Amino acid sequence: MTTTVSAALFDVRTEYLYGLAESTAKESRNASVWSTSDAVDDLRRVTEKQAFSQLIPEIETTWAGVIAQYVNSSMKATN
Repeated sequence: MTTTVSAALFDVRTEYLYGLAESTAKESRNASVWSTSDAVDDLRRVTEKQAFSQLIPEIETTWAGVIAQYVNSSMKATN
């Protein structure tokens, strides 16, 4: 099972997109047509938890890049 999560950093007033972050988690287990829906649901939860955990540092990196870009831009504009 593969789970991908994404985050977008944008201004809701202007709809300006500042940055994107994404993370993917994969898990595989032996499965068959006889697998229960509970087993499939458990595997889905595992990959979702992994993907969201991996997304946090991606968001932090994206946010740091946004801050660095726009702080530098605003400082140049005032000089």
